[in-house]
Amino acid sequence: MAKNINNILTQGYTGTIANQLVMKIRNGKPYYSSRPTFKKGRKPTPNQQNAREKFTRAVRYGKSVIKDPVLNAWYHKAAKPEQSAYTAAISDANEPPHLYDLDTKDYTGKAGQHITVNAEDNFWVEKVTIALIAPNGNVIEQGAAVPDSIFHTWTYTTTVPQENTTGILIRVTAEDKPKNQAVLEESI
Repeated sequence: MAKNINNILTQGYTGTIANQLVMKIRNGKPYYSSRPTFKKGRKPTPNQQNAREKFTRAVRYGKSVIKDPVLNAWYHKAAKPEQSAYTAAISDANEPPHLYDLDTKDYTGKAGQHITVNAEDNFWVEKVTIALIAPNGNVIEQGAAVPDSIFHTWTYTTTVPQENTTGILIRVTAEDKPKNQAVLEESI
């Protein structure tokens, strides 16, 4: 692999030239190499296949967004500079929501108590569902959490009183617009 040292013609460029030469940057330094070859009939690894399927779904979602005037406008507005609504939608489809800071300290088993969780996404979280599950696996209650005025915080208000909260599993599911899901579980 050849090293590029301060070449004014190709400085800062990356990619393939004439389907033969690959220019890349590693640790801030540009390098050249021949284009990698792949054996015909070589099967992708399970991780490679999963990545391909994930990207295919993301592209499909991006194409559906540009056909929908409302979503297209929203992604166009939310996109970074020099990013199209299509590429913003693909970015959103590739990144599931993140859940953190599940707070059950105010829950003692009474109806009307609050369970909060933080949920965020690279664009927006569409919905958060919270389920309370008994130690035997039965769902005690389940419902939609409501976004608070506090950034990324969602609150669920319990509806079913419980005498004993020991061993109850709290399962939080967050979903973004492309239907990516994240799940967080914690036992009381």
